[in-house]
Amino acid sequence: MIRLSEWLRGWRKDWFGKLSLLLVAVLIWKYVSVMEGYWWPETFQAVYFTIVFAAATELLLPLSRLFRLPLQLAGTIFIAWRISGYEGAGFRPTSADELVLWGQSVLSGLYPFIWIGLAIWLLLLLFGSWAVTRIRIFGTVGVCLLSLTIADSFTPIYLWDEVAWTVFVGLCWLVAEHFARFEREHPRSWKELLEYPAAFFLPIVLVLTIVMTSGVFVPEVAPVIKDPYTIWVESRGQTVNGFLGDKGIPLEGGRNADTRSGYSRNDTKLGEGFQFDYSPVMTVETSHRSYWRGETKSLYTGEGWLDSRNERNEQLLRDIGPGESLPLADDRGRAKTVKVTQTVTMDREDRYPVLFAAGPISSVQWIGSEDEPIPERLGWGAESWELQWPARNAGRFPKSYAVVSELIELDETELRKAKAEMSDEAGRRQYLQLPDSLPDRVRDLAAQLTEKAASDYDKAKAIETYLRMNYSYTNTPDLSKNGATISSIRSCSRSGKGIAITIRPRWWCWPVRRTCRPDGSKATPPA
Repeated sequence: MIRLSEWLRGWRKDWFGKLSLLLVAVLIWKYVSVMEGYWWPETFQAVYFTIVFAAATELLLPLSRLFRLPLQLAGTIFIAWRISGYEGAGFRPTSADELVLWGQSVLSGLYPFIWIGLAIWLLLLLFGSWAVTRIRIFGTVGVCLLSLTIADSFTPIYLWDEVAWTVFVGLCWLVAEHFARFEREHPRSWKELLEYPAAFFLPIVLVLTIVMTSGVFVPEVAPVIKDPYTIWVESRGQTVNGFLGDKGIPLEGGRNADTRSGYSRNDTKLGEGFQFDYSPVMTVETSHRSYWRGETKSLYTGEGWLDSRNERNEQLLRDIGPGESLPLADDRGRAKTVKVTQTVTMDREDRYPVLFAAGPISSVQWIGSEDEPIPERLGWGAESWELQWPARNAGRFPKSYAVVSELIELDETELRKAKAEMSDEAGRRQYLQLPDSLPDRVRDLAAQLTEKAASDYDKAKAIETYLRMNYSYTNTPDLSKNGATISSIRSCSRSGKGIAITIRPRWWCWPVRRTCRPDGSKATPPA
């Protein structure tokens, strides 16, 4: 057992190193908080718990670095495991190949929290150990300030508080470095200063508090001097967005922010890439996080997706009444389901061909408002699960609407017992269709990946794991590599719907009132 006096003596001996790590932790904490509204709540939990655990072990445990590092690594993995809700890879490896597959499955289950946690942990240790001189402190704080000020200037994100906190941390860090150097060079004078702690620390705390308070509570004022970028853009006859107060509202004369997203109305040719920003698309009130659905296509040509003949000729249910139960073509009697109510408020004036919601929708509560009638031309497709908004004679796309969805609660044990089969010949032709141009190597690879899987579900998971680990998502793909990539692998799920693994953005929604945005990353939230 290490006595408290010995622990305090060790703390005093390396007080500047421990304080530097603590300030780096605060710096990373505030830097990450910039992503509020763009990351999942679980991602913030992974980051914050990792920071707290790593900092606590560094500051409080009197262990050597040889013992602290494995402990911190284990803690980071444990945090990712708890937050992801991962329950296991589903099989026990008996060979080297199966061990690799098992490891990939574990990493896939902990994704993306394991990589985010490890990155945060390594950044904390790196800068906490490296930035211990004045020039390194200036460099670290300067890079943070530069990136924050650039983002504050050219995005709708309000970052003034984070800039003020970064300046405050930098000042504290420089003051600490000054006194640490003073202690090394003049140890006797340092001991004499510590005999009067109030007179020594009070002026420092007072000055830093005034600086921080004035930075956080300073009123908003218009810029007096234009930055070089603005001068250059305006010299070309263009305008730059200016933001004051509520930064989400462009000033008069400013150009609207780029609101392009990954949502496309033409999927006939994939792979050309797209660009999107993170401006809000819709605000949703819901009690469950779920996979959202808009429109679907089942005919893959080898280059892109088209509506199949069945989808083009699908008979839509019209004249839908409020709360009326919407039919489904699939038999879901064996599945356990849960009903989820969603209220959607559109934040933009865009017009879409469908209403978005968790799939499948079971009833429409209201559109526009509870007092307005549901448009007669609104159509529901029992096969495609699409709630289609009429292109004509229905006015503008609804500003708000409320629907109820009936979601299946997936059970991996039961899924492993089920067979991927379809009794309907038309359904097999529609959902299991493959293009004539599909190379044999794709079939061979699918067979190779699934040869050791014990069930149809494990086969689908093996393919999913391979794609996740070997094909990084990008919204700007290299078209020269089209001949060497897998465009699509299709299989059949228990409900009879096809599973399409393609490079497409996903619509996600959170279990509390949050803003939904088109997320182009390959990250998948926990089930």
